[in-house]
Amino acid sequence: MIRNPFFYRAADVRSGSMADDRVFVNLFGISALGLLKDKIQNLWEIPIILLSAPGGGKSSLMRIFNSSALHYIEETASLGGNQRELAKQMEELSAFKNRELYALGIWFRISDEFQLLQDNENSNKHGLLCSMLNSRIILNAVNAICELNGLLITNDRDLSRISISLKVNASSITINSWKKWGADNGKDLYDRMANLESDLCDMIDDPFWKGSPSRLTHNGLWSLDLLANLEIFIDGKPFIFRPLIMLDDVHELSECQLKYLLNVLVSRQVPVPFWISLRKKALGLEELLTERLNKGIEKGRDYQIIDFEKSRSDFRKRVLNISTLRVQSVASQIGGLSQAFVNFLSDDREEIFLKNFDKKVVEEIKSKILIAAGNELKRFEKIIYEVENGDIETHDLCQRLRMLEILIQREISKPQKSFPFYEVTSEALKKHESNKAIIEAAELFLAKEYKLPYYFSAQRLVTLSSYNIQQFLKLAGSLFEEIMMAIRLGRDGESFISPERQDSIIKKVAKDFLNEIPTMVPNGSHVFRFITAIGDMCKQETYRSTAPYAPGVTGTALTMNEYEFLKKSAKKGDEKSQILYRTIESAVAYNILEPEPNYKCKGKKFLVLNLNRLLCVPFQLPLQKGGFREQKLNTLFQWVEVGYKKIKDTKERYLW
Repeated sequence: MIRNPFFYRAADVRSGSMADDRVFVNLFGISALGLLKDKIQNLWEIPIILLSAPGGGKSSLMRIFNSSALHYIEETASLGGNQRELAKQMEELSAFKNRELYALGIWFRISDEFQLLQDNENSNKHGLLCSMLNSRIILNAVNAICELNGLLITNDRDLSRISISLKVNASSITINSWKKWGADNGKDLYDRMANLESDLCDMIDDPFWKGSPSRLTHNGLWSLDLLANLEIFIDGKPFIFRPLIMLDDVHELSECQLKYLLNVLVSRQVPVPFWISLRKKALGLEELLTERLNKGIEKGRDYQIIDFEKSRSDFRKRVLNISTLRVQSVASQIGGLSQAFVNFLSDDREEIFLKNFDKKVVEEIKSKILIAAGNELKRFEKIIYEVENGDIETHDLCQRLRMLEILIQREISKPQKSFPFYEVTSEALKKHESNKAIIEAAELFLAKEYKLPYYFSAQRLVTLSSYNIQQFLKLAGSLFEEIMMAIRLGRDGESFISPERQDSIIKKVAKDFLNEIPTMVPNGSHVFRFITAIGDMCKQETYRSTAPYAPGVTGTALTMNEYEFLKKSAKKGDEKSQILYRTIESAVAYNILEPEPNYKCKGKKFLVLNLNRLLCVPFQLPLQKGGFREQKLNTLFQWVEVGYKKIKDTKERYLW
C-alpha cells in the first residue's frame, strides 16, 4: 500500500542514524534556506527567533543545520541531486567551509517537562532550568563531535580520545562552573552531564525524590560561553568548529521561563550563534504586530525575527519544491506517472466554461440584464448590442454579459443619476472589461450562480495554504489521496484530478478547518464566532450586485486608534475588551487571521484582519486580498458575543 507522503512532517523523521537523516534530507525543500539568506549578514552574529503558527516549518529549518544532517549532506554531496545543491547552499551560508563541515549544529526540542524545573523557593529560581539546558547542550555537543569524527558515543575508549581545555578568556561564571562540572576528556564530561540530566529527570518524575535541588542548580547558561571558549583535540589534533545552538519548541516553557530565556537571548552577551523557535501563541498580540520584544531592544541590532507567515516572496517555490520531493519519495510505487505533484492537478478553467455555458445560460444572463436596466434600458442598448454581437464563443459571451450586468448595476445605483438620454459608451465598457478585478468578480459570481468549481489549480492551492507549510501539506495530502486511490484500483488515467474533484476536496478540508477552531485554539468558541461573523459579513458584501470592491471582501478592520483604545481597556480589566483582544490574539497566533497593522487608507491607519485564505472557502469568497470592511469596536464586541447580523441599509458604512 502506498503511504501518503504528505501526511507526515519531515522534521519528525526520527533522528539518530544515517538512514533517518537520509529520509529527512531527501524530503527537505532546499528553497526554505532562502528564509535565512535574507538574514545572512546577521546569521552568525545575533540571535535569531524563528516564529510561526503551528506547522510553519521551523523545526525542519533548524534540523537541517543539526550536525547529523549536515554530516550526511557532506558525505553524499558528491552523489549529486538534492545533497549537492544543499552542500552548495550550506557553503554560501557558512555552515560549510571549503566544502567541509564547519558548523557544529546542536539542535534539540524543549518539552513541557521543562516547566517543572522552576525553584520558586530559591533566589536563583531559573537555576534548574539552566542546569537542564546546560546538560542537554553539552551532551548534544559531545555527541556531534563524536559523529563528525567517526567516534561512537557509546564507546568509552572513543570518548576518551577527545581532549578538552578551557581558554583563558572564558567568563568567571564559566570558569567556576567548569571547575565543578567540567572535565579534560570527553568521557568524563559526558558522564558528568549525563548524570546531571538523570538526576534532574528523577527529580521531575519521582514524587518521593529526596535530593537537594540546590545541589543541581546552575548559575546561568554558562554552556554558551563554554562552547565559545573550548579547545577540542581528537587524538591530539585540533578540532575546529563553529558552534550553533538551536532550541526548538521554546513555547513549551512557562511564561516566566520564556521571559528569562528571551532576556538572555537579547542581552548582547550571547557569545555563540543562538537560534530558538517558538509558536506565535507564546507572544502577545502587541509583540506579534510590532515584533518588538522589549523596550530598549531593537530588532535587527539585538536579535532577528524570521516570521514564516510573513516570509512570502518564495513561498510558492518552497511548497512546490516540497510537493515534488514528497511525490518522488513514493515514485517507485506510482510507476511511470509524473513526479511533479502539480501535474496531477487540472487547471483547465476554459474547459469548465465550455462544458457549462451554453445559449440557455446566455439568455438567462440577458434576462437579468434587462431587469437590472429597467426603465433606463435605452442608456445601455448600444453596449448591450455590442456585447451580444461580438464575434466570440458562447462561454466567452457569458463572461462578458456577466461583467456587463455588474456595470449596469453600478450605473443604476449611482446616487447622482445621469440624464436619462446619457448613454454608457463603448469606451466605458472597454475600461470596465479590462479591469482584472471585474474579470475575477464575474468568474466568482458565475461559479456561485451556476455551481461551478472555483477552488482548483496549483496556483490556488498555494494561495489557500496562507503561507503555512502544514496547511499546504494537509490540502495537498487530501488531493493526493484521490491520486493514490486511482492507482490502487489500477485506474492510472483517473489520477489526473478534475477541477470538480479538487473543488469538492478543498471545500471539505476548509469546512473541517473552520469547525476545528473551537477545540484547536485558546478562546476557541469566541474565535469561531468571530471568524464566522467576519465570513458572513464578507459574503454579504462580496455578492452585492454592484461588486463595489471587486473581486470581493475577505477581511475586516478597525482603526489603529480604536485598536490602541481596545488594548488599553483590556489592560485595565474591561471584560468585553479583554474577550475581544484575546480573541484577536488567538486568531492571529494560529494564523486564522492575517494582520496588517498601520495599513494606510483614505487618511487613516487601520489594523486590517484578513481571513486565512482557506477560511474564504466556506463563505464562497475570492482568494485575492485588498477588500476589507471597517467596523466600529461595538460591532466587533457584538460579533464575538452573538455573531453577525445582516444589515439591510449599508449606506452609512464604508467599504475600503
